[in-house]
Amino acid sequence: RSHPDIIHLHSSKAGILGRIAFPKSKIVYTVHGFDSIRIAYRKFLPLEKILQYQCAYIVGVSRYDERNLLDEGINQNVSVVYNGIFKPKELDADPFKDFKGYKGKVLCIARLSPQKNTKLFIDVARLLPEYAFIWIGNQSLPNFDYPKNVYFIGNIQGAGSYAKYADVFMLPSNYEGLPMVIIEALSNGTPVVASDVGGISELLDCDNGYALKNEAGIMAEKIKEIITLPTQKKEAMFRHCVSTYENQFTVDKMVNGYLNIYEKIVNR
Repeated sequence: RSHPDIIHLHSSKAGILGRIAFPKSKIVYTVHGFDSIRIAYRKFLPLEKILQYQCAYIVGVSRYDERNLLDEGINQNVSVVYNGIFKPKELDADPFKDFKGYKGKVLCIARLSPQKNTKLFIDVARLLPEYAFIWIGNQSLPNFDYPKNVYFIGNIQGAGSYAKYADVFMLPSNYEGLPMVIIEALSNGTPVVASDVGGISELLDCDNGYALKNEAGIMAEKIKEIITLPTQKKEAMFRHCVSTYENQFTVDKMVNGYLNIYEKIVNR
């Protein structure tokens, strides 16, 4: 009914169905983390290879995704547009004020799912009992044992605002695209320790955080290193987190990237 000039599909079901249903000359298809297809759901890879010819542009959200798309033979008009966000709204008060008796707070915002490495989060917490490890995003309480310094506090709307009140943001993952929650943490000036998967290393440069192997000892060491930094170095890290966000991962940057692609389709 609308006769759109552009149809923008986002992975994964819509990306398949939309490319079958609509004219390929109008379609932009964004792959939000190609590893979910390349590793976790590899049975869909042949379909992705066939359907690459059924769209005008394929967009990865990281250079990592772009490389893996090309390596798998998906090379028809592939480009990259980084995810961008609006900075989360500030809260009226510190939501973690009741977490007393700890030398620092480590926050994770994620679902409890096979993609997220919850075991790694707990293993790191066991190594650092002096810090509170707070997980936001669980729909229910986990059915496994975890130490007393780990808190699963449920699914909270606008959780990105909570990152400002943590000393370190941690994201343990088995595979990723370009995680919005890390960008939210950086926009709040919160250093990040995360798994070196997907495009995460494109977000972190050692001055704003670390993309690391999925080993508890390595992650625990870096978390402790950040929390115990002298005040001057912490402030420098805070500034670099914010500048990373402002220079590369704002909504305006993302919108301009997609507008360039849209204009090519319309002009064509």
